[in-house]
Amino acid sequence: MADPLKLLREYALGRRPLKEVKQGTEQFIVFGDVAFRRDVKTNHRIYGRPNEYYTLESLLVFWNKRELVHTAYVKEAAGLTVVPVSRPDRKELLEYLKGERDHLKEVDVTAPIPVPVQIAKLTDALEGPEAKKARYDDASTSALSHKDKQQRIESLLDAQSAAGGDKASSAALRDLTKDLTAEKIAALKSKAKAHKRTTIKSTDDGFERPQEGEILMDTDQIDRDLKSRERVWLTRMSCLETTMKNFHTPICGILKGIKAREDAGNKALSEQHAPKPLTNAPDPLKNQRQQQQTGYSRYDQEKFRREETAGFQIDTGLTFRGASLKTITEGAKPLSAIGAQPAKAVQNTADVPKQQKRVSRTPIIVIPAAGTSLITMYNVCDLLQDLRFVSTEEKKAQGIRRENEVLLQRSKEGGVTVPYRVIDNPLKLTADEWDRIVAVFVQGPAWQFKGWQWGGVPTDIFARIAAFHVKYDESNLDPNVGKWSVSVLSLSRTKRHLDRAILSKFWAALDKHIIKNKPYLRF
Repeated sequence: MADPLKLLREYALGRRPLKEVKQGTEQFIVFGDVAFRRDVKTNHRIYGRPNEYYTLESLLVFWNKRELVHTAYVKEAAGLTVVPVSRPDRKELLEYLKGERDHLKEVDVTAPIPVPVQIAKLTDALEGPEAKKARYDDASTSALSHKDKQQRIESLLDAQSAAGGDKASSAALRDLTKDLTAEKIAALKSKAKAHKRTTIKSTDDGFERPQEGEILMDTDQIDRDLKSRERVWLTRMSCLETTMKNFHTPICGILKGIKAREDAGNKALSEQHAPKPLTNAPDPLKNQRQQQQTGYSRYDQEKFRREETAGFQIDTGLTFRGASLKTITEGAKPLSAIGAQPAKAVQNTADVPKQQKRVSRTPIIVIPAAGTSLITMYNVCDLLQDLRFVSTEEKKAQGIRRENEVLLQRSKEGGVTVPYRVIDNPLKLTADEWDRIVAVFVQGPAWQFKGWQWGGVPTDIFARIAAFHVKYDESNLDPNVGKWSVSVLSLSRTKRHLDRAILSKFWAALDKHIIKNKPYLRF
């Protein structure tokens, strides 16, 4: 597409003619076969105003007045009511127009290029009102004069009449009626022939072939109209950007969706090919294995979810970090039978002893559900797992999603990790889960314990569950917290190097409470 700034440079270098044309109230600048309005904007930004551009008329006046001193040139431009070229742009623009440099710093390559005006619309202004388009005539047809064309038409009619009218002329004309005699019929035929010669239009008179320039101009105009409506939506840099600060979140969502579809397909395939049991007879080996499973085995209870690693073949390094809450809390699945053995006698299924479901031994920690608390579902992993305080506002700014419950992985000596379940709504817990609550973080108001067991009385609750309270060191202690048996963890607003020492006190106090009151839990 034609760029007015580049065309002006070609004119300044003497490679292209320039002509100013006025058509009605509008004025145009014609560069040979391309024309633009005088007030069309170029892609050269004005210094200090990145959203404004010089017009073609301003740059043309600058080129014509380039020999003047800058102050005199500004006065001339003001008299012509055009925007003058600023002094910082003057030197580089003049060097560009003279061909001494090929690029300009202030040229905006993303700015839309204006659409040129069709030359066909300016033909009358360029060539005068009597200028006409050249009509296409074939070489053989243009040599014929008007008289020769008439003679050719008459010869064609005579040949037609000679071919088909000899038979009619050979037969004598007869009278049709008393009034329409043979003489009148012959006179009408001759009159019709004469009229036909004068009314037949020449095949060459009305034919006008469009010039090649007009065809190219129409296609160029359509192309320019389409490109003028184009807007930059994405570039090769902006398509790599994400709306979230954490690039890990959208990628993990895509991978989880792919993995879920693969697991669903593998599960359906395995169900189709699974062997069916032959009999309902009791298996002595199975009963022996059930008796062996009554003992505790941490490898059976803390199995990995194979579908989380088998697809990607990830070496987990023998750690339970990343395992789902359902896998750890429900315990190990019952072992499948080694092989089906032929049954000696069919017995009732009610006589076969059923395997009892494993009871989970994962401790539960309850935190406040209020957003004003220093410990929430957003930053509980940072506080209790990484022993580092991060405010809730910072986690929200990172795009972290709030979970209904979190599974902590506490690291102990020897590279061992122990899971802890963290929730903020204990009202949906079962009786077994209430017995596994080992710690609660207190916010202050007594209504936090509304609907709890043990009558919702804080003193009775704290006699069975270890209570903790997190606050800033310069904040005042809540009066209710001061009355209750609560361990206070005072954090600094700015001294993050003290967080590990303060939060380690929480785990030390919690270990003592579990050893004394609930030693059957895993800790």
